[in-house]
Amino acid sequence: MKPYKWLGTALGSLTLSLLSNTLTATSGLAAEQLVFSYPPFGDFEISTNDLEIFAKQGKITDNFAYYAKRVNSKQREQLRELLQNRFTVTPTLVSQFFYTPLGETVLKRLGEIFETDSRMNGFYALRSAFILAAADPEGLTAINVLRRYPTRSL
Repeated sequence: MKPYKWLGTALGSLTLSLLSNTLTATSGLAAEQLVFSYPPFGDFEISTNDLEIFAKQGKITDNFAYYAKRVNSKQREQLRELLQNRFTVTPTLVSQFFYTPLGETVLKRLGEIFETDSRMNGFYALRSAFILAAADPEGLTAINVLRRYPTRSL
């Protein structure tokens, strides 16, 4: 038995090491910005932090001002309401819905609009973001979906 004792210790250490790396890496994953492509003019970026400040405090940061001044005050208020709107649903319910044919169709269509960094359909990234956002203590909100989106940009 003694010759194999080191194996258990090594496996335990490896498991703890991998687990800690996974947890720290996962916490850093979030969409830091929304990127809009508008050919032929190029890409436009909005910081997730700027949107969160706008949603929570109503403040328009310098970076967000470029976009905010292009819509009227009623539209800005509607955007703020959309960003703050909280859905009280369980992660299980969200998961079950997005694994149905209807839920998958919705995600595939949304994924065509909200692509990953590599310009691929955001289907899987959106599904995980919605489920993780529903598990957040603050509830399922647009901001929480952005926070849980597993790539740097959306």
